Amino acid sequence: RQSGTATLHLAVQALVDALAVLTRDATPHPWAQAQNDLGAAYRTLGLRESGAQSLGQSVLAYRAALQVFTREVFPLDWASTTGNLANALQALGERQDGTASFEEAVKAYGAAEEELTRQRSPLEWAALQNNLATALQTIGERQQDVARLEQAAAALRLALEERHRDAVPLDWGESQTNLGGVLSRIGQMKNDPLVLKQAVAILESAREIYPRDRFPTDWAMATNNIGVTLQSIGMLETGTASLEAALASYTDILGAFSHEANPSAWAQAQKNVGVARLLMATKRQGQGDFEASIAAFNLARAEFVKSGDSFAVQQIDQALKIAGNMRNLTKQIEGAQ
Repeated sequence: RQSGTATLHLAVQALVDALAVLTRDATPHPWAQAQNDLGAAYRTLGLRESGAQSLGQSVLAYRAALQVFTREVFPLDWASTTGNLANALQALGERQDGTASFEEAVKAYGAAEEELTRQRSPLEWAALQNNLATALQTIGERQQDVARLEQAAAALRLALEERHRDAVPLDWGESQTNLGGVLSRIGQMKNDPLVLKQAVAILESAREIYPRDRFPTDWAMATNNIGVTLQSIGMLETGTASLEAALASYTDILGAFSHEANPSAWAQAQKNVGVARLLMATKRQGQGDFEASIAAFNLARAEFVKSGDSFAVQQIDQALKIAGNMRNLTKQIEGAQ
């Protein structure tokens, strides 16, 4: 068992034991509530563990609860549990290939909002819109479907009509950050610098909610997203100004997280520094940029090897090969001149 899951395993067992006593026929509402609670426990456990088994159990538990929590008899319980089911399906989809679970999640969010309407529960409705957008974004990214990404952006704009910065600043920051991320992906897929610049502005406004000293992780995520978007703008420009701004964002993250304090964030930032330096090197043909890129990639690679992230190591190895080949080619050209 992984660290931090022992209590969750005990909670799951307690609920399973309770369901051995409760029966759907004799005590339908307590039985369904226990199934709903079991779904929540399995989902939390699944998010902390690798694999999809616990998340699959979460989906099954929520579906069982919905056998009793019908819309006709228990409309609010039905809507809440349907939203929970959608969240579990989305988490399960992250551990699977394809988009089937995300498509199911989209349908469940749509069903839940028929009861949790904007007029009746504006903030709960806005949360559904926010979560719906996440599912639509993942579908759009996996299928390279700009239309789905645009649907995600539309859902986030609706969420922001109820999530006001002054009233619920952290909720506003979440949806604002998500909107910036979706627009960044749309801009990347369309090679549209105007959309990318709009994404940067939205992400920068969202970051204001997350002071570095109070919300270091959220601040770093926002700063990383800004850097990635600036990097995409830089790839469409002839100069290196946007790439240098992206590099500054990644460097800020390295200043906020030491290798010892947060090795994962540190390694990701080093990887991004390597990419930005490599892109700058291709534009300027400068040996120094190539060497700096390779150095950053090697630092990131060492940490990814240590953490066992084989996919990240594979990506770094490909980037190192490209950087090395381009550096050698530049040397040959300079030597021939």
